[in-house]
Amino acid sequence: MSNVVKARHLDVLACRRLHDELTRSACRMTGNRPEAEDIVQSALLRALECVHSAAPDINWRGWLQVVMRRIFADRARQVRQRKMLACCDIDQCPAFPPDGLPRWAHLRGSDFDRARHDLERSPAFCETYHLFYEKGLSYQQIALQLGVAVHTVASRLHRARAQLRSALEHAIASDAAGGG
Repeated sequence: MSNVVKARHLDVLACRRLHDELTRSACRMTGNRPEAEDIVQSALLRALECVHSAAPDINWRGWLQVVMRRIFADRARQVRQRKMLACCDIDQCPAFPPDGLPRWAHLRGSDFDRARHDLERSPAFCETYHLFYEKGLSYQQIALQLGVAVHTVASRLHRARAQLRSALEHAIASDAAGGG
């Protein structure tokens, strides 16, 4: 075999191994072999489109992995958007009552005051919420100021938002039942 034929043979073998590796990786992402093969094919087509402008020392394996993840994310986003558009009829969307306004549009200032008062019953949540949303501090700054871990700040903010959401949903439900 000539050197050119050997090089082509090695490239073909390398491409097959890379294709198999990419397909396995895509299968782990999608959980679906046909969809995984579509993603690999799309990634390889993008590679062919830019092979002439690529740097000579490019890590094709890594580059293709990133491209596959982006293709997968784009497709997942498109599926979510299609599902959201399927509920585009405002009369069928549960968030909108017949008058066309979202449920939260019926909340009054007193509902927000009551939700804020409920939050104040949990001083740690309230202080963290105040520092983040009203003072504009970062998670790291709040953690330093309160002497807690950054993850604790994130957890407290999550719980504070959940507590406020629950209080406001309760106000919406009582208003809808005529108790407002």
